[in-house]
Amino acid sequence: MDKIMAQSDRKDILNLITGSIKEIFKVSFLGFLIFYAMDLMAPGFVSNFININIFIYISLISGAVTLFFEKENHLESTSGFKKINYAIFLLPAIVSGLIVYWLTKDIGKMSYIVSIASGLFTYLIIIVLSKNDLSDENNNLNNN
Repeated sequence: MDKIMAQSDRKDILNLITGSIKEIFKVSFLGFLIFYAMDLMAPGFVSNFININIFIYISLISGAVTLFFEKENHLESTSGFKKINYAIFLLPAIVSGLIVYWLTKDIGKMSYIVSIASGLFTYLIIIVLSKNDLSDENNNLNNN
């Protein structure tokens, strides 16, 4: 029995771990957004029972680990990404900007800047996550 793992076995285990951490990031960030939105709608509805900051801590840690293990050329293999995708991603970015404006309209003209920045940030996050998912699918197709 060979005690030393083959290089391909180590690579498969590392891919499994990093893939799991990516999914943990997505789930924890989405959970944070949902619970935060629920707490904004009805203050104390969620925060009286659980600390929603735990979800943001988990997503920060898992996101940092994901970025650390991410390959540089991983984002470049997005051949199936079309221009229509960019247009579709505008909708959640605009909604995000409007929600932030609605929550910050009391601070005056600064709310415009904050809401535009929020919309742009949301747009960029969606594009990066979508390119990662698309390149993951391309890599899975190439490996099979």
